[in-house]
Amino acid sequence: MANSKYEYVRQFEQADRLPLANWIVVRVDGRGFHRFSNKHNFAKPNDLRAINLMNKAAEGVLRDVQDILLAYGVSDEFSFVFHQNTQLYSRRASKLISTVVSTFTAHYIVQWPVFFPDSPLDTPTNPQLHPPSAADPALTSSNTNSTSDYSTREDLHPLPKDSGPPLTRVPTGPLPTFDARAICYPRHQHIRDYLSWRQADCHINNLYNMTFWALVQRGGLSNRDAEQALAGTLAAEKNEILWSRFGINYNDELPVFRKGSIILREGVNVARKEVGRGSGEGGGAREMGRGGEERIDERRGKGSVSGEGFGEVSETQMVKQEKARRKMRIVVCHEDLISDRFWEERPWLLVE
Repeated sequence: MANSKYEYVRQFEQADRLPLANWIVVRVDGRGFHRFSNKHNFAKPNDLRAINLMNKAAEGVLRDVQDILLAYGVSDEFSFVFHQNTQLYSRRASKLISTVVSTFTAHYIVQWPVFFPDSPLDTPTNPQLHPPSAADPALTSSNTNSTSDYSTREDLHPLPKDSGPPLTRVPTGPLPTFDARAICYPRHQHIRDYLSWRQADCHINNLYNMTFWALVQRGGLSNRDAEQALAGTLAAEKNEILWSRFGINYNDELPVFRKGSIILREGVNVARKEVGRGSGEGGGAREMGRGGEERIDERRGKGSVSGEGFGEVSETQMVKQEKARRKMRIVVCHEDLISDRFWEERPWLLVE
């Protein structure tokens, strides 16, 4: 960045680096998705197209951001887990959050026509061009920095004069947008408990929604009456309503509805051995001296992390880890995250 008298404004930036030796979760949540899903007629209680679209967007994030170990999604949310030793963007929260949520949104919008071809997000239109008002001093010949009037400048009219007004796209309703947050967890058990919490929430919400919409769609109740019928009911009572009144066995529902979606890297055994610690791509490299002091080298894209409580992660190791990740395929599964079996079968996921 060039030196100038204005560079002092950089001092107002806040250092938002997340604590070392903490697992990082970036959770993406849909904004205003109730209105958005109604606009595009999502099926109730679950729309498999919408779920597959969320999964596809999350897969795109894992392809683009190699430091992410796994992701878990349900409904309109997805949680992305970074290893505790990741040095991506020097662990700056703002960089990690903005990268994940913008990448996720981009993939969601690009993939939308694949899953909802008959419900476009926008429609083409040909608006009439309106030149700026002559009262605008920035765009008139009276401005000393302007060489001519707006209406006569060719660089402001790049289209041929006989081409007509340009084709633009206008949203047909609310667009899919997402917010995000970053949370740090010091132990791998905390990560397991976090993902167990999200999966338990998936089950609770899905059982309620299935019962609610069965009462509305097949039982003829209004939304208000269905809410009152389910007020204070336990899981066993909801299961009984589904079975006794509608012949629905909750356990026969698709696992993707009951357990959510897990997206992770699996494949080559050697890759699994290499992928144990976070890589250091992006941002400046952070180093810890022998006494634990912190050194930042903004000129380097990769570096090493060492010191008390940290294993040595050299630049060579980081390169090996990234190559190993690229050898592994990204898979989507719908398994039980709460039990030990999932983690015992994939011990490389939570290596400290």
